Amino acid sequence: MSKIITITLNPCIDKSTAVPSLIADTKLRCGETKSEPRGGGINVSRARQKLGGNSTAWFLAGGYSGDFSIELMKQKEIMYHPFKIKNETRDSLILLDKSNSNQYLFDFERPFVEEKEWRLFLEAIKNFNAADNIVSVHTVSCLNFRGF
Repeated sequence: MSKIITITLNPCIDKSTAVPSLIADTKLRCGETKSEPRGGGINVSRARQKLGGNSTAWFLAGGYSGDFSIELMKQKEIMYHPFKIKNETRDSLILLDKSNSNQYLFDFERPFVEEKEWRLFLEAIKNFNAADNIVSVHTVSCLNFRGF
């Protein structure tokens, strides 16, 4: 089987929950919350695992959410290689309104990636020769960094 790495430059933690009804200016009691590691390449690695294959997900991980992403990858037994960054990995919230089955997606701000951080990441990819294929779903334009 070929060796594949996936690249996720803008990963996130998807937190999903449901409310009986979405009502403005009211405290809403949420149901069970589910947290999942997400992002283009991570999603590819997850799908590949479900289909019986494997790959190694390379991703940027910063702060509490980055550490939580790593923990979730461990729990799901997905091979991973995180690259630490200073700023917080983004979160997103998926909220289901049970009264009408409408789903709302709140995508929080992506982190600023320092030049030295993205240069190290690109250098690691350039020097990595153990993969037969590299899958990158997102483009650099989705990132929040200067000097690229």
